Amino acid sequence: MVGFDLSQNRLTAHVETVLIGAQPLHAELTLPNELRGMVLLTDINAFDQHAFQNQFFASVLGNFGFGTLRLNLLTEFETMQEGTACDVPLLCARVIEGVVWLVSRCRMHPLPTGLIGSHSAAAAVLMAAAYETEHVCAVVSLGGKLDLEGPQFARVRAPTLLIAASDDLEVLASNRSALNSLTCTRKLEVVPHSFALTEGSKALDVAAGMSGHWFEKYLIDSTPA
Repeated sequence: MVGFDLSQNRLTAHVETVLIGAQPLHAELTLPNELRGMVLLTDINAFDQHAFQNQFFASVLGNFGFGTLRLNLLTEFETMQEGTACDVPLLCARVIEGVVWLVSRCRMHPLPTGLIGSHSAAAAVLMAAAYETEHVCAVVSLGGKLDLEGPQFARVRAPTLLIAASDDLEVLASNRSALNSLTCTRKLEVVPHSFALTEGSKALDVAAGMSGHWFEKYLIDSTPA
């Protein structure tokens, strides 16, 4: 498929497995019946508990009318190498590859693009948003420790939602610091108790709903470059 067929609303959802970049990186593209925008969901390891989180988020965001690209930021070999899951510059470069791929796929019918990053990918998503200011229209960070330099935060223009668990004091502190460093439209939401990533988790339901409403508010009316 060369590009998205946006000439008419789809009668059935579209799901496609794709390869991105020279590595290549595996990704799953899901398009709902009525496509209003695209959200890139970042996976570090396609086989860990965070992968279930992104599968759940893709389903919820689809109900809001957003297509999703679930992108594995690391190859299977890289997931076995020590330190790669915390290599923010590497993960950022992979996020940017995903953004560029999405932009190229819908170049005939530009769609607003949002990013979601959780845990070790959260900082990478914010860094990518700082570089891809023309294409990234909204960002959500889920339970991530956001250890970036002040100037990097200042370059982020996309409205950014930070979600942290009340009992993860280290992550909560880094999110509060990031909230003060960001100069874009931003908000911090604190989820009570543990930010569990298991099926049926109340925190997961709440976070997914928050994310959907954030994108609905800031992604729909955005005009991609």
